[in-house]
Amino acid sequence: MFLLVCSIYPAFGDYVEPTLQEQQLYNSLLADFTKLNVQKTDVSKVLESFSAPITMSFPCDTNDLNSNVTAAIKTKLAKFDNTLGHEGTTTGGIYSWKCSITSSDGKITINCENELMLNSDAILASTERNPTINQIENLVILYHELLHGQLMIDAISSSDAWHDNACNKTPQDDLDYSYTDANHKVITPLQTEFATQLIKNAGGEMKIETITPEETNSGAFTKKIGSLYDYPNYVKSGVNVSARAYNIINMQIISQKTDIMLSGVLSNMTQSGIVWLYVFLRLWKYR
Repeated sequence: MFLLVCSIYPAFGDYVEPTLQEQQLYNSLLADFTKLNVQKTDVSKVLESFSAPITMSFPCDTNDLNSNVTAAIKTKLAKFDNTLGHEGTTTGGIYSWKCSITSSDGKITINCENELMLNSDAILASTERNPTINQIENLVILYHELLHGQLMIDAISSSDAWHDNACNKTPQDDLDYSYTDANHKVITPLQTEFATQLIKNAGGEMKIETITPEETNSGAFTKKIGSLYDYPNYVKSGVNVSARAYNIINMQIISQKTDIMLSGVLSNMTQSGIVWLYVFLRLWKYR
């Protein structure tokens, strides 16, 4: 299963240069991403960090452990590390925060040498036959990973709570990485809205379905997710429905007369499954 919802790992390890394929994929996606004319969270600061370190500094209160904090953040494209993926799934990308803390005369310096990894082997081997959907999903992966960087940069820049926490750190302490949104509570709705806009601009419609464990029979489920009559503008020419799923295996989309049915099995019975449905006119000439 290809995983759109990717990961962030505060971690340390030796830097490994990206492969030529990974570099070319990043360059291509970035070029298309910067041309997009859709509403999205501004990720310009994390993109800037690929060219030069972003430096931010703020004073601490008189009763804090430290008097001043300076943070420098830089991001590099790195070779994808398969050991950091999710078991049973294929991870599309990873953004790693790698920060160290030093202290001198009551002043804290935070140096972050972050890494973006793209799983080019998995991305380029996608079985999605529609090139438009394939490209949109790839752009969502890039946007998702950039958000893991941007949200933390925003906190370092302007969060009073993060400032208070950092002002009382020692070099032996861990930073508060919660703003990277490792649980995707912020990122999931942002990437969903981003994908919805891109699908709409491409002439399609996108629908999100959630399958809770309670709706299943030991993980297995069959659910009506709509009707062909929900898409009157598409019916004459025919409807092409495809999907991408998270935490669902053996997924199938079938039609029963005019009903659109979804079946599958939850991979993890403690979590809900999420399905992105793409609806287009049946006019594609697949590659």
